Amino acid sequence: MTFLTSIGGGGGGTTIYTITASLTFTFTNEELYVVNTVLNGSLTNSNFLSFSIINTDTSSMSLDDFTLNGVTFNIENIVDNTSFDIRANSLNGSTGTYTITYKVLYS
Repeated sequence: MTFLTSIGGGGGGTTIYTITASLTFTFTNEELYVVNTVLNGSLTNSNFLSFSIINTDTSSMSLDDFTLNGVTFNIENIVDNTSFDIRANSLNGSTGTYTITYKVLYS
Protein backbone atom coordinates (compact mmCIF):
# COMPACT_ATOMS: atom_id res chain seq x y z
CA MET A 1 0.00 0.00 0.00
CA THR A 2 1.32 3.45 -0.90
CA PHE A 3 0.61 6.49 1.25
CA LEU A 4 1.01 10.06 0.03
CA THR A 5 1.14 12.80 2.61
CA SER A 6 1.94 16.50 2.53
CA ILE A 7 4.00 18.39 5.11
CA GLY A 8 4.30 22.16 5.42
CA GLY A 9 3.20 24.70 2.87
CA GLY A 10 1.69 27.16 5.34
CA GLY A 11 3.39 30.53 5.70
CA GLY A 12 5.12 30.38 2.32
CA GLY A 13 7.28 27.33 3.05
CA THR A 14 7.98 24.46 0.67
CA THR A 15 5.49 21.60 0.67
CA ILE A 16 7.14 18.22 1.21
CA TYR A 17 5.36 15.09 -0.07
CA THR A 18 5.99 11.56 1.21
CA ILE A 19 5.55 8.20 -0.52
CA THR A 20 5.59 5.27 1.93
CA ALA A 21 5.06 1.63 0.94
CA SER A 22 6.20 -1.95 1.53
CA LEU A 23 8.01 -3.89 -1.15
CA THR A 24 9.47 -7.40 -1.46
CA PHE A 25 12.62 -8.44 -3.30
CA THR A 26 13.11 -12.10 -4.21
CA PHE A 27 16.67 -13.26 -4.82
CA THR A 28 17.11 -16.63 -6.55
CA ASN A 29 20.29 -18.70 -6.77
CA GLU A 30 22.75 -16.40 -4.93
CA GLU A 31 21.93 -13.33 -7.02
CA LEU A 32 23.84 -10.10 -6.43
CA TYR A 33 20.93 -7.73 -7.12
CA VAL A 34 17.18 -7.48 -7.78
CA VAL A 35 15.39 -4.43 -9.21
CA ASN A 36 11.71 -3.52 -8.66
CA THR A 37 10.06 -0.75 -10.68
CA VAL A 38 7.54 1.41 -8.80
CA LEU A 39 4.97 3.32 -10.85
CA ASN A 40 4.50 6.89 -9.63
CA GLY A 41 3.16 9.93 -11.48
CA SER A 42 4.51 12.59 -9.10
CA LEU A 43 8.24 12.01 -8.52
CA THR A 44 10.78 13.73 -10.79
CA ASN A 45 14.56 14.03 -10.76
CA SER A 46 14.28 17.73 -9.89
CA ASN A 47 11.82 17.34 -6.97
CA PHE A 48 13.45 14.25 -5.36
CA LEU A 49 14.75 14.94 -1.82
CA SER A 50 15.53 11.67 -0.02
CA PHE A 51 15.09 7.89 0.13
CA SER A 52 15.13 5.71 3.25
CA ILE A 53 14.21 2.13 4.14
CA ILE A 54 13.33 0.01 7.15
CA ASN A 55 14.19 -3.70 6.98
CA THR A 56 11.28 -5.96 7.91
CA ASP A 57 11.63 -9.14 9.97
CA THR A 58 9.49 -11.98 8.49
CA SER A 59 9.02 -15.68 9.20
CA SER A 60 11.36 -16.55 6.31
CA MET A 61 13.94 -13.75 6.62
CA SER A 62 15.31 -12.30 9.86
CA LEU A 63 16.87 -8.89 10.31
CA ASP A 64 20.21 -10.68 10.75
CA ASP A 65 19.93 -12.01 7.17
CA PHE A 66 20.02 -8.45 5.82
CA THR A 67 23.34 -7.91 7.57
CA LEU A 68 24.88 -11.35 6.97
CA ASN A 69 24.21 -11.14 3.22
CA GLY A 70 25.18 -7.47 2.96
CA VAL A 71 21.78 -6.48 1.54
CA THR A 72 21.42 -2.75 0.84
CA PHE A 73 18.88 -0.70 -1.12
CA ASN A 74 19.02 2.37 -3.34
CA ILE A 75 16.68 4.37 -5.56
CA GLU A 76 17.66 4.83 -9.20
CA ASN A 77 16.35 5.37 -12.72
CA ILE A 78 13.78 8.05 -11.85
CA VAL A 79 11.64 8.55 -14.96
CA ASP A 80 9.93 11.90 -14.40
CA ASN A 81 6.22 11.60 -13.55
CA THR A 82 6.23 7.88 -14.46
CA SER A 83 8.27 5.51 -12.27
CA PHE A 84 11.45 4.83 -10.32
CA ASP A 85 13.48 1.71 -9.52
CA ILE A 86 14.52 0.40 -6.12
CA ARG A 87 17.55 -1.87 -6.33
CA ALA A 88 18.39 -4.45 -3.67
CA ASN A 89 22.11 -5.29 -3.69
CA SER A 90 23.58 -8.33 -1.95
CA LEU A 91 27.29 -8.10 -1.26
CA ASN A 92 27.59 -11.85 -0.65
CA GLY A 93 24.93 -13.09 -3.08
CA SER A 94 21.60 -14.05 -1.62
CA THR A 95 18.64 -16.38 -1.94
CA GLY A 96 15.21 -15.63 -0.46
CA THR A 97 12.66 -12.88 -0.13
CA TYR A 98 13.49 -9.63 1.67
CA THR A 99 10.76 -7.18 2.69
CA ILE A 100 11.27 -3.48 3.32
CA THR A 101 9.20 -0.39 4.00
CA TYR A 102 10.53 2.55 2.01
CA LYS A 103 9.97 6.28 2.20
CA VAL A 104 10.59 8.82 -0.54
CA LEU A 105 10.44 12.56 0.15
CA TYR A 106 9.95 15.05 -2.65
CA SER A 107 8.84 18.66 -3.05
